Amino acid sequence: MKSTSYEQELKEREVRQKQWEAIISAAVKEVEISMLKNCSGFHSTTFFGAMGIDPKHLAIWCFFKRDDDLKAANEQQLTEKINHAMRGALRSHGYPDALLASFFVSFATDEDVQRTCAGNYWHYLK
Repeated sequence: MKSTSYEQELKEREVRQKQWEAIISAAVKEVEISMLKNCSGFHSTTFFGAMGIDPKHLAIWCFFKRDDDLKAANEQQLTEKINHAMRGALRSHGYPDALLASFFVSFATDEDVQRTCAGNYWHYLK
């Protein structure tokens, strides 16, 4: 009987994971369109986490093309603005207010991924 309830829990987690991924994906895309698509140094964003267990397990990464691009973004406080915009977009898409302070948007560069992990983002992020 325990295995059945465990299997049911795994199915429920999968459903919750997909629901949270849809919410987070919409929020991230909103920030990409509103802030990042015209930023010449922007490369990509990604997110992941065990949100099916709990939505607080969220990691968002924003990659710039080069180290100099990220340095400029920090100097211009763009990274701070992106972090703030992500929280606002997540809130508007249904992410719990109580969890908005539980994660950070992390920033890195494609140049660093290439240099340190031969371009393998999976190794870089683990």
